[in-house]
Amino acid sequence: MKQQCSMWLIYVNWVVYLSGLVYLVGIGNDLMAAIWLVLLPLGMVAYMRLFPEISPFLGCGDVSDKRTQGIYPRVQSKVKFYTAGGCPFCPLVEQRLAHLRYQMGFELEKYHVTYRPELLAKGILAVPVVEVGDRQLVGHATTDELAEFIQGKAAAAAT
Repeated sequence: MKQQCSMWLIYVNWVVYLSGLVYLVGIGNDLMAAIWLVLLPLGMVAYMRLFPEISPFLGCGDVSDKRTQGIYPRVQSKVKFYTAGGCPFCPLVEQRLAHLRYQMGFELEKYHVTYRPELLAKGILAVPVVEVGDRQLVGHATTDELAEFIQGKAAAAAT
């Protein structure tokens, strides 16, 4: 099972959220619009925070980080990270990349695809994506998998 979020589903979620808000304001139901405006994002934050614990029950599988290595070697790489609002896998990978960046010393650039749809033309159709050079690792990855990919040892895992 590929643990990733399709960009078209991310955009559909945002369109539904904004359409619901416009509809509620349009019919003059300001109270429901205010509730919609506040409760849906709060629900999403709760979902994102609880995701590692509930992911097996949602059919997403285990997203825990199984680390076997203690210290990772330093590398001189430029790592690009593509993320999107609403993807529960992205914060997990981002946190792991931040830890690895501290330990391995690579340069990390973050791109928020939700606000930059032109990146879809670059071929970013699902998130999270970690890019090193011309290689891409798409989907959820453990710290060990990320470290191997950044070192160039996991070229076969790249898509």
